Amino acid sequence: MNAKVFLCRYFLGMIRTGVYGSIDSSTVGMVENILDVAELDVVGTYSAESGKSIASDLHLHKFDEEGSFLNNVDAVIAIIISFVPLTH
Repeated sequence: MNAKVFLCRYFLGMIRTGVYGSIDSSTVGMVENILDVAELDVVGTYSAESGKSIASDLHLHKFDEEGSFLNNVDAVIAIIISFVPLTH
């Protein structure tokens, strides 16, 4: 580890990160990979969509309001899954 990275970690600490988007069976693998990044402190999730989320299974706080979510994080990682319909 070089001196710049060490000093950045020492003075700034971990990056408080939030996950934006719906976490379900199709996206949980991506979120688990994010949780494995040592420099990130994943503080919680926010999704504008209502419905069952497995954020609690990952022991992540689920924010109910977008403003509260944004006030508690330094960075946001968006989980976006787009399905393109097949045409014949």
